[in-house]
Amino acid sequence: MTKKPWKPRASALGGYMRCTWRAVQDRKVYEGELPAPIERVSPGNSDLGTCGHFTLQDGMRCLFPKKQMVRDIDAFLMDLDRRDATGQDYDLTGDEQHLVDIACEFFGGDVGAAYSAFLAGDSRCYQPRAADWTMAAKLFNNDRAITQSAVRATATLAAGKMPVPADGEPYLAEEEWANDFVTGHTDFRTQDGLVVGDLKTTAKPTKGGWINPDHLPQMAAYHLLTGCQRVWVLYVDSLKAKWASLVWIDFTKPEMIFYAEQVAGFCRFLMSDAVLQHTYPVVGDHCTRTWCRHTVDCFKLFMPPPGRVYNVARARAVKAAGPVRLPVAPLA
Repeated sequence: MTKKPWKPRASALGGYMRCTWRAVQDRKVYEGELPAPIERVSPGNSDLGTCGHFTLQDGMRCLFPKKQMVRDIDAFLMDLDRRDATGQDYDLTGDEQHLVDIACEFFGGDVGAAYSAFLAGDSRCYQPRAADWTMAAKLFNNDRAITQSAVRATATLAAGKMPVPADGEPYLAEEEWANDFVTGHTDFRTQDGLVVGDLKTTAKPTKGGWINPDHLPQMAAYHLLTGCQRVWVLYVDSLKAKWASLVWIDFTKPEMIFYAEQVAGFCRFLMSDAVLQHTYPVVGDHCTRTWCRHTVDCFKLFMPPPGRVYNVARARAVKAAGPVRLPVAPLA
């Protein structure tokens, strides 16, 4: 089966704009020209975000997508039974494996029950896995109870700052989108389709209340994917729930329409052969700050070892104190 063309993800566009080399590397991995990079060990931040997003979405009674994970559930269950009986290895698609995993973790291994839950848009199908909570707990001394309390506090703060949909209806959550040149999924969308919302859980507030520039192309992509007129971005303190900041973006304004057009053009450029001829590694703070997965074969490959730092003030202080005299005999 022919593989579908690679498309950039909305959430990756900020990083791609800083370094098209990163986009090309991701594209080559997808196309099989490069091996998948070594997975970086998460410090727990992204997992904490996963837990926070669901806690807010479920707490706000958002509506989750209804999915038919397999085409014929009866045939699929029979095939699973046959494989179990014969000891045959499983060769499942991504959706099939996800269905089985959710069934094992949240439905007592009942694949049929999990299938029905996905069909109904049951929020249990979208909840964080045990592994997500375990990784998130690394930020709270591996204490699950403290982690859950912190997540609830963050979600409660965010719920009080979220814009209320004009029609008073619940938000739609976790919708997946794709067009000819970009993919993405939205955290929140009003049922009239006019407004999209994005939650950003972070330990540090943005400077001056501005949107993080890396997030602006992502929001433009959501406008391009959904046709929404406005987007809000809610930044919330993920560790102590002490602050929140809400930013609105109006994509009916001429300047934002123009910006979105440029983002669309950039995505098409990344999918074209032209990008392969006009790209180069851009080494900088963004390599580690934006969690690029190519740091081993790029940043660490090209960055020279750090030099020695000579601190004049410290050198003077040591000189004024005089030389350190060593004891004649080892101390007991």
